[in-house]
Amino acid sequence: MVVNDQTGHDARRSRGARGAGRRGGRWAGYAVTTVLAAVVTLLPAGGPAFADDPPGTVRGWGDNSSGQLGDGTTVNRLTPTSLPRPDGRPIDSMAAGAAHTLAVDDLFRVWAWGNNDAGALGDGTRTRRASPVLVAGLGNVFSVAAGAAHSLALDRDGAVWAWGSNGNGQLGDGTTQLRTRPVRVQGLPGPALQISAGDFHSLAVLNDGSLWAWGLNNHGQLGDGTITGRSLPVRVPLPDTASRALRVDGGSAHTVAILGDVGAWTWGDNRRGQLGDGTTVERRRPVRVPVPGRSVIDVSAGTSHTLALVEGRPNVAFAWGDNTFGQLGDGTTTPRTAPVRVGLVNPTDLEAGAFHNLAIEALSVTALRTWGLNDTGQLGDGTTVNRNVPVPVNLPVRVCRMAAGARHSFCPAFL
Repeated sequence: MVVNDQTGHDARRSRGARGAGRRGGRWAGYAVTTVLAAVVTLLPAGGPAFADDPPGTVRGWGDNSSGQLGDGTTVNRLTPTSLPRPDGRPIDSMAAGAAHTLAVDDLFRVWAWGNNDAGALGDGTRTRRASPVLVAGLGNVFSVAAGAAHSLALDRDGAVWAWGSNGNGQLGDGTTQLRTRPVRVQGLPGPALQISAGDFHSLAVLNDGSLWAWGLNNHGQLGDGTITGRSLPVRVPLPDTASRALRVDGGSAHTVAILGDVGAWTWGDNRRGQLGDGTTVERRRPVRVPVPGRSVIDVSAGTSHTLALVEGRPNVAFAWGDNTFGQLGDGTTTPRTAPVRVGLVNPTDLEAGAFHNLAIEALSVTALRTWGLNDTGQLGDGTTVNRNVPVPVNLPVRVCRMAAGARHSFCPAFL
């Protein structure tokens, strides 16, 4: 999801929890991004011969060099691999970061595994883990989001918690001090409904429809009209035509949101055209993306590309920005500064990783589609070949949520 502008290394987000109960997180660090969507996908009669995985089962694939797949090894996986359940409990939602992963179980506890150099696992240590550990002191959690090397959680009372890397104030506690255990985000004037983590910035939509941001702001990704970093949340001024925020997602150094009249709006870094406004001009306040169709029902931000799902009969997906690895899914590697249609048939959900994407197609026997960068097997098709059009993944799960990290992917089964 992300390229670390400070180091020059790819850092993708876990693109954070995108939705209250829908997505669990984005990414950061290597290429994060962030979050999940609970979408039921119906299969036609005479579907695959295999049985579904039981609810709460998790399959993961891709990069595992830091143990981010959680299977107890550091071996990359080119196809979806069944992972052990933490404490034997079913998993309800997940978020994948640059090289760490978060999961919420059916008891509303948070588990974490993978890279922990900056305390992103929240277990009070900085020790890497190839198997899940319980995040300290958190309960009653609704959703999670993962940045490059920081983590967010939203509890059922609307409180937002954060831990991990904090050099840019992305934990929102008024400091730049690294935290190995969760601390509460300060200064939010009400309960949150949805959270998201970019690489080094964080976002929250409150129940009154207001949008708040904090952390790194070197490209205007906080949307407050400045390039001043914030260690406490600041309110994002919404356009006059947009009375409230409905959903937000953070990329590496840009942000995308669904605002007001159910349109897509973007701001921040635009060097690869990831804002979709037909230019490569950086924006410090929201600009509208000319996405064709009626209502935008989902958005997702990668390192330097962006996705939008438009409601219709059928639904249509659009993409714009960097296309070096075919991550726009239009059959080319040509960058786009305005939306182009992704080669999907009636998608119901999508999720951007750093330079790859996941999507669910309704009424498809093999419902999961992936495309983009595949250097560590993050597409799950058994190869390391990049794909510029969506390809099917042979996944024995009919209904699942999705989480895309920098270079790893997950699909937890659910009812």
